Amino acid sequence: MPHPVSTLRIAILCSPDTQLASVAPFLDLARLSRQADGQMGEQERTPVLDVELIRTGGQPSSLFEPLVSPGSDAFPIGCSAIILPAGADLSGSIPVPDERCLTWLEAEYRRGVWIGGIGTGVLMLAAAAMLNGGPASIPPRHNQLIRSLYPRITHGHVGGIVEYGRILTAGECASTFALAVMLTRRIHSHGLAERYRRECGILEAVVPDDSHLPMRQNSDLLVAEARAWIIAHMQDRIDIPSLAAHFNVSARTLSRRFHRSTGTTPAHFLRSVRMDTALSMLRRTRFSVEQIAHLVGYSDVGAFREVFHSHMGISPREYRMANLSSQP
Repeated sequence: MPHPVSTLRIAILCSPDTQLASVAPFLDLARLSRQADGQMGEQERTPVLDVELIRTGGQPSSLFEPLVSPGSDAFPIGCSAIILPAGADLSGSIPVPDERCLTWLEAEYRRGVWIGGIGTGVLMLAAAAMLNGGPASIPPRHNQLIRSLYPRITHGHVGGIVEYGRILTAGECASTFALAVMLTRRIHSHGLAERYRRECGILEAVVPDDSHLPMRQNSDLLVAEARAWIIAHMQDRIDIPSLAAHFNVSARTLSRRFHRSTGTTPAHFLRSVRMDTALSMLRRTRFSVEQIAHLVGYSDVGAFREVFHSHMGISPREYRMANLSSQP
């Protein structure tokens, strides 16, 4: 009779405005962990990773429903990791955990739990004073605010992933897959982390063990910040004049510097980011085409299908079926 395998739980705090893109990679990781365990011999079995959603401030978006159970209101004891995912980008303000949540985070961290913050989740860790004295990857839009409010965060890295103690921070949602790889190395095994990295198509250079990731190569800080903002807000309606105004430059100046630094325009970059994210979701999630369209910023599913076909030469459904049939 097979011996029961142990389970390592990852608790994810989810509120109504939680961004699904910062949760889905961990759901994929749990799926891969169960799949890998099923392929192991009795003597080779390793703990299975599982994800538990913890509701904070109301029920998460209905987009979560096809993937996981509604979740619990109780803060669990005995998890291996806790994730504070990205939520709504509250310009000029810092979300602060309530006293009950803060007490739980501090107690679990002292117990040896790893903690990951993504996007506005990093801001919550800063507000909870859990990053004081060390470096953190800061959401680009809040870099100056964090530097002024929390000067004890010694290096306000913009973008990338930073490790401090047992805390991993990713300022951008786009870094969630890489953070999941790094977390798996620390709480589970390099074997599962490497398998997940390969399945996600993440370059090894993007997940170095020194955990200071150069996610951005632009020497032009304006372009670097604009790229990061586009990635973080791709699900919103974005037009170039409004984007330029956000950074206090003209649309012409932004487009000129963007093209000089990257060889493309902000509009083309936005479309590429949306299409790359859609391709990833079609390969790695069970979201419907309609859900994916909305998650990457298309309110009109027909428009999404047209842009996708122009970009790939096939429909989203055809792309998904081709990739399903090519998987082992």
